[in-house]
Amino acid sequence: MEYSYSGIVAGLKTFYASMRQLNVEKGTFEHKYNNVISDTIFDTRDSGGWKLAFIKRASGSVLCVPIQKGYRLSINGNTEYNDFINYFGIGNGKGQFTIKEFVYNLDGQVPNEYILSDEK
Repeated sequence: MEYSYSGIVAGLKTFYASMRQLNVEKGTFEHKYNNVISDTIFDTRDSGGWKLAFIKRASGSVLCVPIQKGYRLSINGNTEYNDFINYFGIGNGKGQFTIKEFVYNLDGQVPNEYILSDEK
């Protein structure tokens, strides 16, 4: 049986609205989960489907996760699930992790506003 999950990341709606005010199609923010720090890109350029790209600061590893209509993060299929748990170093034994908890964590880290900055 193939793995399938989707959960709403409500904070992306507000973040996206602030991106649109600036005429920006890719917004970035920092995300921390399970001792993994990622620069996260919310990419809305493709009308066929948006995505979140997590870029691990320590190694540069990249994980792309689709965002469906309604700001739903979706993981479909065992390959996507395995890529996800490997990226974040999550054990996949019973009770070690829930995707719902991850979505809640992610939602809490999405900024309310996208701010353009020239600072380096």
